Amino acid sequence: MPDTSENRNDQLKILIEVLYETPVTQIYVSDCEADDIIAYLVKTKKTDDKNIIVTSDKDYYQLLNEQTKIWSPNKKQLIDDKYVLEKWGVPASNFCLARCFAGDVSDGIKGIKGAGIKSISKRFPDLIQNEATTIYDIINEANKKVTSGCKIKLFDNIINNESQLEKNWKLMYLDSAMLSADQIKKINHQFDLKEHKINKMNLLRILNREGLNSFDVHTFLIAIKSCLI
Repeated sequence: MPDTSENRNDQLKILIEVLYETPVTQIYVSDCEADDIIAYLVKTKKTDDKNIIVTSDKDYYQLLNEQTKIWSPNKKQLIDDKYVLEKWGVPASNFCLARCFAGDVSDGIKGIKGAGIKSISKRFPDLIQNEATTIYDIINEANKKVTSGCKIKLFDNIINNESQLEKNWKLMYLDSAMLSADQIKKINHQFDLKEHKINKMNLLRILNREGLNSFDVHTFLIAIKSCLI
């Protein structure tokens, strides 16, 4: 099949049409990132449910808790808050904060020199012990270290890059409070009014129209039902 954007868009169009005939809820809001919608759902609409976010993006680690886990397609692994603490040395609730200092090369987010996640958690125990730690708590602690005569360069680097840290936080933190009232209204409308039923006849018509007669609809629907239990 041709590897073109037109072909990709056609496939996405068919997929959207197919999923509409299943219990899968699809949410589309203009000028709104998918991660903001997911964060909003996890924090407000799905607080009492077991949630699994499918992504390889570490930005979502900040959403991990007893109710919410992440399935990483790259790692082929279910990631929880225990995994983050064991691997990175900080709780999931402070992982985004630690990344503000470490930066993210893949997203082009500049970090603070010498501030790897493990090194900064070593220098600032509050990242491990206090879930309410903020950027300014770390900056204030760095100021105290420098004032007391500590010569570790990391503390100076943090003090001198406060504006960069604030910028990183705004880029990395998934703040559902940043959604407009209109965006929230659209998310709620699509989430609450979705009919969770299967229209198998319409589904078969779409597949026949696209020449996908060999597609195993029965197994497909069983898989979807198992995900929604």
